[in-house]
Amino acid sequence: MDRLRKRDVKLGVKMIDKTQSVELLTKENRAVGAVGFDLINGAYRIFKAKSVVLATGSCNWMVTDMWYSGRGDGIAAAYRAGAEMRNAEFSNFYNIGLRGNGSALVGSQYALYNSEGEYLAPKYCADFEVDIDIGILLGMEKEVMEGKGPIVFEETEMFANNPIAAGGFLFKWNRPVAQKFWLTNFNKKRKYNADHSWRPEVYPMFIGEFAAVKADHEMRTTVEGMWALGDTSRSGTGWAGAVPPPARIRGSGLTWAAVSSLLGERSLAEYAASASEPKIDEDQVRRFKEEIYTPMKREKGMSPRDAIWRLKEVLSPPRYGVRKSKERIEEALARVKEVWYQAETEVTPSSDWHMLGLCIDLKNMTQCADIYYNACLTRTESRGWHYREDFPKRDDKNWRKWIDIKQKEGKMVISTENLPVERYKTKPNA
Repeated sequence: MDRLRKRDVKLGVKMIDKTQSVELLTKENRAVGAVGFDLINGAYRIFKAKSVVLATGSCNWMVTDMWYSGRGDGIAAAYRAGAEMRNAEFSNFYNIGLRGNGSALVGSQYALYNSEGEYLAPKYCADFEVDIDIGILLGMEKEVMEGKGPIVFEETEMFANNPIAAGGFLFKWNRPVAQKFWLTNFNKKRKYNADHSWRPEVYPMFIGEFAAVKADHEMRTTVEGMWALGDTSRSGTGWAGAVPPPARIRGSGLTWAAVSSLLGERSLAEYAASASEPKIDEDQVRRFKEEIYTPMKREKGMSPRDAIWRLKEVLSPPRYGVRKSKERIEEALARVKEVWYQAETEVTPSSDWHMLGLCIDLKNMTQCADIYYNACLTRTESRGWHYREDFPKRDDKNWRKWIDIKQKEGKMVISTENLPVERYKTKPNA
């Protein structure tokens, strides 16, 4: 990131540091800028632009390290500006983690055993996956409920005997820098494991990766003058459902940011060159300013950290994210709305500008959670990483389509969009 910044500065890019962008300015369904505030002194910032590029990453709800900084700010702002979301139900993702560690064990689904010493992969992993089969997470829960827990991880299975793990998955290619990184990371984390036994206990580890801003092949959103790059729009580009498991393509971070930038480069440059000067809606600017600073007027109230913890308690458990049902999704939605109410009425930053930023992060993460669960409730089938216990089968007859969600006049509007299979070079099975 430091190298990228130095390169940008050399090219003449102007940087505005210590500033949190909050809302997108629009005029007649066109993006014309953004507003935010200075995290040091609270100064209100107004940006006017011919075009707007969202490259703020995904939403991961501050649950797991490495993904901790993705708080859905660009995604939620785009939704509030009227941009459509797509494939939101496929966004969230789990991996397998060591108890008390916080690190994802990539490829470890092929190195798990129950408490009776039974190897689990043949029972729950249909095929070797590029990442992780949701079946192993459902199987882990099943084993524990049958009294065969805890589920444990055998390192030698992953790093010596398994054809798709370290012997062929993480270290299949000659990548000395990557190999040094992984081994250093594993050894450093090992010190802080809660379980130091030969076969340590593992658990389903929530990561998130909600990335649902709808974009076309040139990364344009449904709002004129707005583009969404990188993990702001991965599920929304229609990838989710295209790869097993949906939306899981390793290296989607900086790699997808670079590729999506190339896809959007020409259309963005041409639009900016020909677009008229943006006109700012002064009433919108004043309204956003009032909304942004409202929490600072509260003298007493809940810490945003406490409210974020309550939100994480809704998103993280597998009962809400892996093995879903109508009843549990509705329960999750009700709990999300409780946190939303607290964010709007009770949470206070206690006169700290950084904590005001956290209040806004809470608002954005809650918005993303509401979109996610409403999409999950709408798709009444199981497909890839979207598993409905009450609809356990894939239903191509009724659900070979995308779910689109947008905000209109302050209300959520949900619609469906048939997959454009007539344009696909490779046709899906009938």
